Amino acid sequence: MFKLFLMASIAPVAIFLYYINRKDKTREPSKLLAKCFLGGFLVAILSIFVETILDIGPVPSEYSLFGSLYTAFIVAAMVEEGFKWLILKDRKSTRLNS
Repeated sequence: MFKLFLMASIAPVAIFLYYINRKDKTREPSKLLAKCFLGGFLVAILSIFVETILDIGPVPSEYSLFGSLYTAFIVAAMVEEGFKWLILKDRKSTRLNS
């Protein structure tokens, strides 16, 4: 069952990558695309881990305004965007074709 879920989650990404790569007139280096893909995977795993920890602690009720704001901006946005920034901050000199 796990293999089925894994394939179901990877297949749309692979199809989308293939489609974009075929339509792209100026192709980016494959090594750079692989690094970006793996960086996105790493961000997702780290975000899931940290968001789970933040949701377990003393969290305000999700039905209150403060609880909704906490979940939306601290748990989701700050964690995910923070990890994206950490992955991309070392890649300032690497540029994609525009």
